[in-house]
Formats: sequence, C-alpha cells, structure tokens
Amino acid sequence: QSSKIKDAAKACERETERVCIESSCPTFCALKKMADKECNCRSMCSAQIWNTGSMDCDPNDWKKCMEKHNKRLENEGRHPALEALTREHLMKCVCMTRQTDTSVCYTGTMALKRGQKWCEWNDAPSWQKLLKSPDRGKLEGDWTKKPSCSEKAGSGSGNALPWIGVAGGAAVL
Repeated sequence: QSSKIKDAAKACERETERVCIESSCPTFCALKKMADKECNCRSMCSAQIWNTGSMDCDPNDWKKCMEKHNKRLENEGRHPALEALTREHLMKCVCMTRQTDTSVCYTGTMALKRGQKWCEWNDAPSWQKLLKSPDRGKLEGDWTKKPSCSEKAGSGSGNALPWIGVAGGAAVL
C-alpha cells in the first residue's frame, strides 16, 4: 500500500504544482490585489508548503493561535491560504490517484463533491475567507483561470496510473 501512495504522491506533486502555478496562484494574487511583480507563482507554489512549523495552541483559543501562526508565516513572505489550498489539492489528488475505488475521497466535511475534480476543490476555510472578502480584487467567479486536471494524476483519460490500484477494496488516505 505504501508504494501506491508514494507513486501517487510523485505524480500528484507535479500536477498540484502545475495547477498552483497556472490557476491557484494567479487567483490568489488577484484576490489579494497583488502587483504582477509581487506575484511570482513559481516561487509561491514551491515545496515550502509543508514547512509551516509547529504550533503550541490552547485548545480553547484555536482561532487566535491560528491567526498568530498565519501572521508569522506572512511576515516571512509566505502565503498561508495558497499553501493550504495546494496541500489540500495534493491530498485529494493522491486520494483519487492511488486507488480504483475512490468513494472515500467523497466522504467527510472537507471532501470532494461528486463530479468535482481534485483541482477544482476550493473549500479550504482560509481560501473561502479570501473568496468572500468584501475587498477582494476584481475576479469573476472563483478563479482567474479555472483549474484543469484529470481525475487521476498521470492520466489524460481519467484512469488510475497503471501501478496504482487497490487489492481487496478501498483504502483510506
């Protein structure tokens, strides 16, 4: 099972970076009203999305702790909402790509909706906050350019990669 996840992750890393550069990042920059010179999507969509550091929060004050953490990341030149969306895209891509039975990918409060591709998902709370902001930049709809992807990474036809599959039923990501 771990090699299937590993293979799916490799395929999905390339695809999520492409989606970030082509769609998510330009949308983020439009929402934040960033000047073109500030919007370097190759850099903003880099692998640093996983290096968020640790948080030591009081469970009763999670929101304030999260805001403080995101502010620290922003002060370091990071973009927490874009990074969160990109992490979610990667997780959803791996879920869809690593197995034949993808029903688990449509289960839960933050899951894909039926008929929705992993790259079209944009329900991350920090991303939704940007989309609903009254002072957001000029943007019609949810994207400057609608994301484009196959149902499964590495596949133009929507079929799983040849080495990805599930023996004996669906596995949970």
